[in-house]
Amino acid sequence: MGSKERFEVREWQDESGTQRVNMWGELIAADHQEERVANERKYIAQLTKKIRQHQERELKWKHMVEHWSVFTGKKVDVLKRRIRKGIPDSFRGKVWPMLTGALEAKQGQSDLYYALQRRPIPEADDLQLRKDLPREFQNHVLFRSPVPGSREVFSPMQATMYRVFHAWSVYDKNVGYVQGMGSIVGLCLMYVTEDDAFWMLQQLLMSRWSLLGLYTHGMPLAHKLLFMFDTLLQKHVPALAQHLQKEMVHSTAFAFRWFTMRFAEFPKPLVVRIFDIFLFEGDKILFRMALFLMMEWEKRLLKLDFEGLMMQLQGLPDEPSMIYDDEIIESALKVDITNAQLERLAEQWDKQQAAAQFQRR
Repeated sequence: MGSKERFEVREWQDESGTQRVNMWGELIAADHQEERVANERKYIAQLTKKIRQHQERELKWKHMVEHWSVFTGKKVDVLKRRIRKGIPDSFRGKVWPMLTGALEAKQGQSDLYYALQRRPIPEADDLQLRKDLPREFQNHVLFRSPVPGSREVFSPMQATMYRVFHAWSVYDKNVGYVQGMGSIVGLCLMYVTEDDAFWMLQQLLMSRWSLLGLYTHGMPLAHKLLFMFDTLLQKHVPALAQHLQKEMVHSTAFAFRWFTMRFAEFPKPLVVRIFDIFLFEGDKILFRMALFLMMEWEKRLLKLDFEGLMMQLQGLPDEPSMIYDDEIIESALKVDITNAQLERLAEQWDKQQAAAQFQRR
C-alpha cells in the first residue's frame, strides 16, 4: 500500500450518511475540515519520509517481542529507547499487554473474564455505563453511537466496552465502574482484544501504576499529581506560575484532565505515544508533557488575563501544532525531571495528608 493510500483523508459511510475521517478514524467537523486536512497533509508529508524507517522499526520490534526476556533484562535500555521513539501501531496490540503484565495476570485464569460476564452486573454500574457510553469517543467512527444518545443501541465497539466494564464491575465490587475509566479501556480496545483490555485495566488500576486512586472517593491520586505539578511548575516556569496565581487560574481548571486522562483529548498520534512511555516509565512522562506545554506557550500565556488563560489552556488539545508527535515527544523528554524528585514530592504530599488527617482526629 502506497503512502498516499495509507495516510490520505477518507470517507466513512454508516447509518447517518457519509463522513470525512482522518487516518486515525476520527471525524473531521465540517467547519474545520479544510484546516484539519491541510495540517494533516503537512503531517502526512513528514510521515511519508519515514516509511522506510518505520518498516525497519517493525523488524526491530519483531525481534524484541520474540526475545522479550532479553530486552526487559540486560537490554532494557534498548527497549526504553525504542519505546520513546514510538511502538509501531502494528505491535501495540502485542506490546501493551506485555508491558503492563496483563499476559502474566491472565495466565491460569484466562476464562475468568468471560465467567465474570455471566454474573449480573450491579444495577448502579449498569445505569452509569449506559449513561456514559453514548458520550465516549464520539469523534471516533468505531465508538460513535448508531443512534445518538441511545442507552440501548450500541455500536459493536461500544458493546465491547460495555462487556469489559460489566466484567470489571463484578470483579471489583468495592469500586466497580467509575466515569473516566473509559479513557483507559477505549484506548486499549483500539489495539488489543477485549479480554486483554480487561487485564490491562486490572494491572493499571491495581499494580505499580496505582490508577485506582483516580476513581476512589475524593480522587486522592488526582490531587497528589496536581500538587506535584504545581510544585514543579514553580521551579521550571516560575514567571508563568506567578502569573497564573495572580490571575487566580488553578491547575485543576486545565491540568486535571491532562493527568487523570493522560492527555486523552489531544490528537491520537500524540496520545498513543504518551501512553507507550507511560506504560514503561510511569507518571514522569505526564509531568514532562505538562511542563513542556507550559514552557512552549509561556510567552503567549503571560500576556493573557483570566479569561484568555482559561480559553488558551483548555484549548491546547485542539491546537494544530499538537499533531506533530515526534517533535513534541522529543522536546518533552528533554524536560529535566528525575525519579528522585518525583519521589520526594510524593513523600511530601503523603506527609502533608497524614498530618492533616491527624489534626482532624
